[in-house]
Amino acid sequence: MPRYFVSLDHCLPPPQAIEELPDDEAARVLAMAVAAEFGRNRQGRTQECIIVLNERGQLIHKAWTSSDCSD
Repeated sequence: MPRYFVSLDHCLPPPQAIEELPDDEAARVLAMAVAAEFGRNRQGRTQECIIVLNERGQLIHKAWTSSDCSD
């Protein structure tokens, strides 16, 4: 199964997590789920970007935490 590297966009060097997933679509779904969960649990009002790279280092997807900053 292909490996995908998941990280916060500003954190170097990536990855913060390595996931074995069936395909790029599964990697996109994972990025959106991580961003949604991160957005629900964040303490500040800043957005974060979750990125997913494939084994060749190509960007597969960027997912932003929710822009809803209302309490």
